[in-house]
Amino acid sequence: MSDYKREVRRAIQAQTKPFCIVDLISRLEQKGFTDRSIILSELDELYDEGVVGYDRITTHTDGKEVYAFFIKQ
Repeated sequence: MSDYKREVRRAIQAQTKPFCIVDLISRLEQKGFTDRSIILSELDELYDEGVVGYDRITTHTDGKEVYAFFIKQ
């Protein structure tokens, strides 16, 4: 695994709030990680490994459910 991929993986694992893909890309781009294909690839791998989850995180007042990725503790 390249150093860049390793750093992207660490940056994803450092997320403390639930996120959607757009949020994640934006957050990582602010840290200098701009290769979206690597970001998505690492997110997929972390999900497959069980490090990242995806589930309902809340329900809006209008009754719509909100789903997001999150780092499992």
